[in-house]
Amino acid sequence: MPTELQRRVEVLRGIRTFAQVSVYLRDELGWPLEGANLEDDDLQDSTYNWDLDELGIPADKLPDLTRLQQMRPLTADQPWGVFLVEFGGPRLPITQLRRLLQALVTRKRRVGAGTLPSWSLDDLLFIVFTGRGPTVEMHFIAFFDDSNRLPKVRSLAWRPIQSPHPFLSRLAEELLPALQWPDDSGDPDAWKARWREAFKLLPGQAIGDAARLADRMALTAIDLRDQIGQALRQEKGEGPFTTLMDEVREQLVSDVDVPRFADMCAQTLVYGTLTSRITDPEGFGSSPIFSSVPLANPFLAAFFEQVHDEVATLDMAGSGIEQFVADLRVTDVESILDQFGSTAKGGDPVIHFYEEFLKKYDSKMRADSGAFYTPQPVVDFIVRATDEVLRTRFDLPMGIADPTTWEEVAERNSFEVPVGVESDKPFVSMLDPATGTGTFLVAWLRQAKRSFMASGGVSDDWPQHLRDHALPQMHAFELMLGPYAIAHLKVALELRNEGVDDGDPKVLLTDALDHTPRQGRLQTMSDPVAQEGERAADLKEHERFSVVVGNPPYDREEREVGAVGKRKGGVVRYGVPGIRPLFDADTAKRRAATRSGGKGASQPVPLLDAVTEPMRSAGLGIHLKNVYNDYVYFWVWSIWQAIEHPPGPGVVAFITASSYLDGVSMGGVRHLLRQAFDELWIIDLGGEGRGAQKEENVFDIQTPVAIAVGVRTNSERSGDCKVRYHRVSGAREQKLAGLNGLSLGDVTDQITGTGLDDLIPRSDAAYYGLAAGHRLVSMDQVRLQARPNMAYC
Repeated sequence: MPTELQRRVEVLRGIRTFAQVSVYLRDELGWPLEGANLEDDDLQDSTYNWDLDELGIPADKLPDLTRLQQMRPLTADQPWGVFLVEFGGPRLPITQLRRLLQALVTRKRRVGAGTLPSWSLDDLLFIVFTGRGPTVEMHFIAFFDDSNRLPKVRSLAWRPIQSPHPFLSRLAEELLPALQWPDDSGDPDAWKARWREAFKLLPGQAIGDAARLADRMALTAIDLRDQIGQALRQEKGEGPFTTLMDEVREQLVSDVDVPRFADMCAQTLVYGTLTSRITDPEGFGSSPIFSSVPLANPFLAAFFEQVHDEVATLDMAGSGIEQFVADLRVTDVESILDQFGSTAKGGDPVIHFYEEFLKKYDSKMRADSGAFYTPQPVVDFIVRATDEVLRTRFDLPMGIADPTTWEEVAERNSFEVPVGVESDKPFVSMLDPATGTGTFLVAWLRQAKRSFMASGGVSDDWPQHLRDHALPQMHAFELMLGPYAIAHLKVALELRNEGVDDGDPKVLLTDALDHTPRQGRLQTMSDPVAQEGERAADLKEHERFSVVVGNPPYDREEREVGAVGKRKGGVVRYGVPGIRPLFDADTAKRRAATRSGGKGASQPVPLLDAVTEPMRSAGLGIHLKNVYNDYVYFWVWSIWQAIEHPPGPGVVAFITASSYLDGVSMGGVRHLLRQAFDELWIIDLGGEGRGAQKEENVFDIQTPVAIAVGVRTNSERSGDCKVRYHRVSGAREQKLAGLNGLSLGDVTDQITGTGLDDLIPRSDAAYYGLAAGHRLVSMDQVRLQARPNMAYC
């Protein structure tokens, strides 16, 4: 038999309607509703209906309000006004809630000859529903005076379907029982004091500047990470954290181990708390439990809830997440983040602060994982260049915002629709395979609007075009949960700014290089983790991405990493049964036979063979160690996705380490690029931070970088790739300014060569923007010293 606590939790899970709320209040909390008819959800015999005209509120000020009722007083001495409120949107609209509150408190309002009742602020209790179906959300809300500021909104909130058991247990055992109807209702002050205990918050202390905020976040995250890791080890394979880690590992990111999962949880909670404060300063901290984020993504919301609720249930001393919430409530976060808006890097301060947080939280992780902020001019140039290619090479007047189908583009440009591609689907299907904090996604949407307007679009039509075309044609993968959450946040804010509140960004938590077979558990579609895994698997298996853009990681190593069997490089380095190799079928067959001991057994053929085999054929296999690098894996993977899955036209635009431009070891990469594309533009940004001739980098790293934009315009490879090269030199600010005024049409210097030859000029120092008399450092020497680094977008 279930325990009493289990029974109470199941009761909370079963609440979907106001009638069920009323039954809960009667049966569980002792509210005197015995004579009321609670069978019908309209509750007409136990409520008064209110309308906005009666309250003097224009309907357009509360557009999401779908229901407003007051519960009839249950006793003569009841001090509380209890209201049943329903909003149609997925989240609690704090501004609309405040407008409603203002109409009900403290002052007399006359309508005709009558006077409507009013309440003291602390005598109001709202019971609110938001959302529909699996995202329906339940709120008990009270209001607290805050001297001359707006009243504080404090809530007990949960999703009956999605909220995890520990959180519901705390609600059922500790918080909601404070709303028990008193046996003696003759002392209204004692009654109110007890009810308001359910909404008690910790006192906060203001954080004065960015350094202190970063320190505070880092200390909180370190404590959380260490204690979650300890809890995982103590569970010894059986427990709530272990269960959640296993679900994430099986459905989303297969190389998650205990330290990495603990880190994911800690970063998600701490940075999620900050982003929640930034996006909803009025409603932030309305509950003593940080149980949601201001996003409609079911997986992300459920993960936030469950991780926090496990932390709260275990009562981890020193984790300090609730105190951090309390402190942020009284901190001028906006002024702190303004410090980042005027830096040379530019861009969004919310994203840029993530780098500052990582410096304090784990500087080694920042260097190893490559969490470095991508300057906005770099992102804008790559997106703008992609738009230019789509307009000039595929005759798409709206560029990246163009909804033209494959069939129409094929007819317009005289090529065949690739076999297996649905001809009525949009030609433009973009993917950022390592999106980080979503900088490329926001830039993509903004450029899409510019291109839409430049092609004759009307501003009033843009929200609909964004919702129906530009957003569905944009996709992204991210491996780290913290940046993934921020990416969702940034896209949601951008959509809201453009008048789209119901968009569904296809930003998924997954390893882009991981193409393992689907798990049977993906059929459990009520599980948000499974849903996220299913969406990622569907995209990898069925979507034909015609455009791949971004800033993938670069980390050179040959070792295999991960404590749970994951091999770094995924389908690129190790292959997957059933996925055909790139380009050279005969070579692939020979390699497969070699791997199977000559017995002819079918073995996976790595996509990386398209890089390594030309080197081995040229007798240069001894130099291959440098190709075992994340950025090379992503180049190979993106070429496979954009122009070989199945074969056809496509575009790839990346900024990566520039070690592939010359030198013996990367000849196979150059061979692949020339084999894949009809045209290739190289924008060399330099940035060597070692040796005698140092040069400032556009990132905070010492590894030289370059932008490359490659395009294939036909279904078949032409075998003749035109390579154009341009060097941008100077200090960081000069380079970024140079990118702002640059287009691909300005890049006219062609690099001759085939196969393994270099992609940069060999002897003309003018290409490098060097002053007269400066000696050009050997690029081979430079590359051999390069350390692992990436730039986090």
